Amino acid sequence: MTAYAILLRGVNVGGHGSLSMATLREVLTGLGYEGVRTYLQSGNAVVVTNGSATKVHNDVEKALANATGRDISLLVRSHAQLRKVVAGWPFATGGAPTTKHVIFLATASDTKPLRELDAADYEPELVAARGTHVYLSLPAGLGRSKLAPIVNRKLAKTVTTMRNWNTVTALVEMTAG
Repeated sequence: MTAYAILLRGVNVGGHGSLSMATLREVLTGLGYEGVRTYLQSGNAVVVTNGSATKVHNDVEKALANATGRDISLLVRSHAQLRKVVAGWPFATGGAPTTKHVIFLATASDTKPLRELDAADYEPELVAARGTHVYLSLPAGLGRSKLAPIVNRKLAKTVTTMRNWNTVTALVEMTAG
């Protein structure tokens, strides 16, 4: 059995794109997953299954479309993958968790548009692409960042979803067993 974090894209607390976490839990439980839990009201869930990450992805995406009548993109990560994300933080380890963010991507090739970005233009904000993840260090926070909107525009044609460091580390703990 493997614990997976399911990261929904574009699921907000209210307004357009909202999805209650109770509905998400119902959908996941209906798929037969064990240990179904959600984290925050922003599309984070954990399930335990014998299925592969690909199967979880496909089954959840289809079930959400059936339950909500709309397509909701998502990404799936195992506990081991999430641990590697945390261990791979490429910048100085200090700073408040609220200044650290990870953008999750479907494939490593999705980071190609970032190669044209001159990150030095945005210092002290930092960006680093590592496989299927993009790390952002934003000392003044996400709301004041000049770099984050540029990175998001460059990645707009790919399936991505961003999580702050507190959420990433909470998902590591939740998938630990």
